Amino acid sequence: MVLGNPKFMLFLLILPAIGLLLAAVHYFAGYVHAYIDPNARVELILLLMRRRDCFDFGGDYLTRAIPRFHAIIIGTLITSLSWLILAFHPSVLACYVSIFVLALGEIIHQPRYYEYISRLAPPGQQGTYMGFAFLPLGIGSLVGGCSAGG
Repeated sequence: MVLGNPKFMLFLLILPAIGLLLAAVHYFAGYVHAYIDPNARVELILLLMRRRDCFDFGGDYLTRAIPRFHAIIIGTLITSLSWLILAFHPSVLACYVSIFVLALGEIIHQPRYYEYISRLAPPGQQGTYMGFAFLPLGIGSLVGGCSAGG
């Protein structure tokens, strides 16, 4: 049934880029140490990356006025922009700003993503569709070379 829903399948084909961006986060500290500043306190960067989910508290409440699909698009763009900060200004400070912007994009994107998928599902198939919702993250992690556990 899921494969017969072209709207949902298109959605699943587009979103592995988000999974790739999130998988790249696991290599962030190594990148900083190797290419930006070998004396950087990467343990602080790792701590921020692991705790970026703490910023999610209340994200659904704060973004409730944004339509679901628009929130997904806006969150995806903000998450993508987080990497451009580091690309245009490779410094340790830019790393911290990049992680903050990434967390902001996730705050906007994540809660609405699962809500949108549950609305795409036909009645009685929400669980199946929600299971397929993790497929883009899996594909992104596979392409990004990162295990699901980090």
